[in-house]
Amino acid sequence: MGDPTLAEWWERLLARLIDSTILSVLISPAYVLLVFSISDDFLAIMRQSAEGRPVDVQDLLALEVTMFKWAFLMAPIAAALYFVYDGIQHAVWGRTLGKRLLKIEVVAMSTRVHITPGAAWRRAAVYALPSAVPIIGSFFALANSLWLFQDPMARQCLHDKAAETVVVKARRHGTTAPA
Repeated sequence: MGDPTLAEWWERLLARLIDSTILSVLISPAYVLLVFSISDDFLAIMRQSAEGRPVDVQDLLALEVTMFKWAFLMAPIAAALYFVYDGIQHAVWGRTLGKRLLKIEVVAMSTRVHITPGAAWRRAAVYALPSAVPIIGSFFALANSLWLFQDPMARQCLHDKAAETVVVKARRHGTTAPA
């Protein structure tokens, strides 16, 4: 069927979930700031409602605007953080922390050797940066990930195609299994 040295879809998914957990911990202080920035206004509105007093529509609108501002600010910050994390990890080691735990790595498709820094950053850009665009970025991220199932022979997502890379099972000591 396919190349037995290629990483399975579930290995790639689990590695990304591990990486996303790591990055969530790193970006969580910004979300804490968001909660603190809206908590007083939110509690005031809730208190007003609980006391049976009518809630001022302007107060609700101001709270929603604040939440949307934070959402539009957080998306590019999260995308930039993931871009830097992914780019550095792949450029230096050929794999992220999640991939290390799953014993998989990214290699050049044609030679099956460590990818170049340029390929690592191109791959990271196509993977991470579109998510900075609200709504459209989410659709692209979904298409990017699901493309893996469209390409069962090479098991490439769109970010792999852009960088001409594949994800393979690593041999001991981080060396790539032969093609």
